[in-house]
Amino acid sequence: MHKAYISWKLRIWGIEKGLTAEKAENGVINMAKKKKKKANKKPPVAKVNIQELQESRDGGQIALRGYSYQFLYSCNLILSSGTDTIFTLEGIEDIDIIKCSDGNKTITHIQLKYSTKQQDASFMDSVLKNYLEAYLIDKDRYF
Repeated sequence: MHKAYISWKLRIWGIEKGLTAEKAENGVINMAKKKKKKANKKPPVAKVNIQELQESRDGGQIALRGYSYQFLYSCNLILSSGTDTIFTLEGIEDIDIIKCSDGNKTITHIQLKYSTKQQDASFMDSVLKNYLEAYLIDKDRYF
């Protein structure tokens, strides 16, 4: 199909979904930029030896460090809290804390991220979306 036709169809789709023509156009441009970024991506370089291959496959190790950090942080919270607190690990978020005092219940959700590399704010995007989803359902929760 011709690119102009596809672009026009996407604009119409965006307008049908309630977007302004400008927002629909921006969506088309953003999708085109994403496709261009993918097209410009360099092919992976072949590994020369088994050591190099092993070092490149560190996703599991990184995940385990994150789980360890989450577990140790949870243990610290549990051991330093009173008997009026209930913890749920891997509930709505990584740690959900329910504190009951004087007949009132306070619920706090904690999302933990572990990284050895410096991060910018973009990694918080999914966390904030999850917080917003829970907040819109129950505005009496803390994050």
